[in-house]
Amino acid sequence: MEVHALPMPRVSGSGFIPKHSAKNLTETKDFNLIGLERHLVEQARFKQKITQEKEVEEKNRHFKPIKLPGTTFEPGNLPKPVTRHSTVPLNISSRTKERAFQREIFDSNVAKRKEQKKENERIESLKRKAEFDKITQELRKMPACNGGHMFIARPITRSFGKRTKIAPPKPLTQPKSPDFATEKRALFRNHTKRL
Repeated sequence: MEVHALPMPRVSGSGFIPKHSAKNLTETKDFNLIGLERHLVEQARFKQKITQEKEVEEKNRHFKPIKLPGTTFEPGNLPKPVTRHSTVPLNISSRTKERAFQREIFDSNVAKRKEQKKENERIESLKRKAEFDKITQELRKMPACNGGHMFIARPITRSFGKRTKIAPPKPLTQPKSPDFATEKRALFRNHTKRL
C-alpha cells in the first residue's frame, strides 16, 4: 500500500504578502544582578574567618605553664604512722542445724494446734447437730396450733339437723338420646346402589 502526502498550499496565490512594520524593534538591556558580587564578598569573609581560627588555634598550641608557688615541705619531718595490731578474724558459725531443729519444733507445734482446732470444730458441730435434732424431735411431738410440726385433724360432728326438701324454681331437664337414624341411612344407601 502506497501513502501519498498532501501537496503544500500555495501562499503566493492566496494574496498574503509580508510587510515591514512601522513599530521600532525592542532593545534588550542587561539585568543588574548583584548575586555574583555578594558571592565573592561572602567567600572572602569566610576565608578571613578560617584564617583567624587557624591563628587562634596555633596560638593556643604554644603556651607556657605557670610556675608553682613556694612550699615549706620537708621530707624528714613527716609524722610516723600509728602502729596497730592486725585484725584477728572470728570463727563464723552459721548455726544451720540449731535453726533447722527450732524450725522443726515450731512446725510440729503449729501442726498440733491445727489438729486441736479441727477437733474442737468437729466437737462443736456434733453438739450443734445434737441440739438441733433434739429441738426437731420436740417440735414434731407438739401440735401445729402450739407452734409444732404435728398436724391433728379436728373431729367430725355426726349430729345433723332435720333436712327439708326445697323444690327447684324450674323443672329439671329430662335427657334424651339423639336419633342418628343410622339404620335408615344404611337401608337407603343399599337401595340406591341396587338401582
